[in-house]
Amino acid sequence: MAPPKGGGKKKKPNELTPKLEGHREGPKFVVIKRNNGSFEKVSPVFIHKGIKSICGEPLNVVKLRDGTLLVKTTSINQANQLLRCKKMFDMEIAVEENAKLNQSKGIVTCADLRYATEEEIEEDLEKQGVCKIEVMMSKRDGNLNPTNSFILTFKSTGIPETVKVGYHVLRVRLFIPRPMRCYQCQLFGHSSKFCMEKEKLWFYRARIVV
Repeated sequence: MAPPKGGGKKKKPNELTPKLEGHREGPKFVVIKRNNGSFEKVSPVFIHKGIKSICGEPLNVVKLRDGTLLVKTTSINQANQLLRCKKMFDMEIAVEENAKLNQSKGIVTCADLRYATEEEIEEDLEKQGVCKIEVMMSKRDGNLNPTNSFILTFKSTGIPETVKVGYHVLRVRLFIPRPMRCYQCQLFGHSSKFCMEKEKLWFYRARIVV
């Protein structure tokens, strides 16, 4: 049976307010949930028609294990159209921003920033899409000391080439976090608390003793 026309109810004036405020332009990720049930056993053709009727063609749609939909939109405007929607055809839905996927981190370095507070820097960078600032620390003689480098969290899926802080135009480098490593087995991807290799190691040692 063909789905009914129209993606949902008419929007009230207060629903037209943009949801993603302060974000830089570019693709955005949102999650669509059913208020009653999930999308686990819903036709992908039906879902695709529903999303297109609300906001047009998205960049990508993935059905997650919990039965929700992860949608990568083409722009902030398309994401806001989905975020305002409460109904997809006959299904009541809730749409939320995936804040983690909509953020990226970069590093800037400037010695003069030592004389500015984090609040001053954050306020100066707010209009450039920065939502969080962290001072990078170095460990010397057992003590943590602040450096001239700062980690900036941007409200975007990618970092800009430069940012302007005061009169300084600073190059932004991609922040790559240190990979998690287990000190029990020396492998990457998990901590020693959740290490399964130590059980294997115990098993092999037990076999050798026997």
